[in-house]
Amino acid sequence: MFQRLIQKKGKDYLAGAGTVLAREASLTNETGDKERLVIGAGCLVMGQLLVGLEGRLHIGNDSYVGPGARIWALEKTKIGSRVFISHGVNIHDSDSHSLSAQERHERFLEKMKLGRHLVRENVKSGPVVIEDDVWIGFNAIILKGVRVGRGAVVGAGSVVTKDVEPYTIVVGNPQRVTGKSLP
Repeated sequence: MFQRLIQKKGKDYLAGAGTVLAREASLTNETGDKERLVIGAGCLVMGQLLVGLEGRLHIGNDSYVGPGARIWALEKTKIGSRVFISHGVNIHDSDSHSLSAQERHERFLEKMKLGRHLVRENVKSGPVVIEDDVWIGFNAIILKGVRVGRGAVVGAGSVVTKDVEPYTIVVGNPQRVTGKSLP
């Protein structure tokens, strides 16, 4: 069921010892530089990891990316160690597409003809940082420019548009604080 990876093995990524990619996992690195998609040791990835033309994605040790989860890094996304990203979670460090219909269409045509983008779309972006020991519940969305503090819990279906303090529980759309988590 799982494909075992050996440290620093993979065409477009680096992965630490003991990291496992499930069959349904999808890794895309449009940069061609394997140091821009790094997965720590002892991780289990079942979702989709995408690094855009100028992006960077780093996942710490012993973290989990659930089935159907999407982490798209057009700029920079850093996931800490011991982070639990449940199924269906979306983490995006950009707006993904231009507000210009013409530019969106040009990028679509590139993708259709060449299978990839030649030019990054003109989109707003901001780094995403998920610190150590965070739990992100199913179908939550983390948007550009957000830092989720150590030990925080993001409730299922929440939309996170602002920073989350360490050891805080947030839920809802937009997120609101409902309590404290434990170290």
